[in-house]
Amino acid sequence: MIGEPDTQNISKNERLLMSKGVKITKPRLLILELLQQSSTQHFSAEELYRLLVSNGGKVGHASIRRILTEFCAARIAVRHHFSPNRMIYELSSQNDHDHMIDVHTGQVIDYNSNELIELAKKIAYAQEYELADKMLVLYVKKAPL
Repeated sequence: MIGEPDTQNISKNERLLMSKGVKITKPRLLILELLQQSSTQHFSAEELYRLLVSNGGKVGHASIRRILTEFCAARIAVRHHFSPNRMIYELSSQNDHDHMIDVHTGQVIDYNSNELIELAKKIAYAQEYELADKMLVLYVKKAPL
């Protein structure tokens, strides 16, 4: 039908943006692709800018920040403040995980611990609550050998 998008010729990422009510643009698709290609990595807006520029992309700092804010509002991405002067982003995912932050390097490490989930449930239950969600951040340093 005239005026309606041709849903047979759109990519998976275009379909995702449409389903979340986010306008499809080349900069949005580029940022989404970078986040997907490095699904175990966490990026600051500045790191995404450098990656885009090194790959020939022409997206400004302000546009990247605006797109990341849109992605977070649409629950495509999640923003974390692990330190006062640095925000990082990762794709929203179905798999439940927490984070460890290396206090010397700032590296963010994803981990999943069923034991911690069970402990959190027990702690909540002991206080007559039920665990609804959790977010645990461990600040770590390399153990001496």
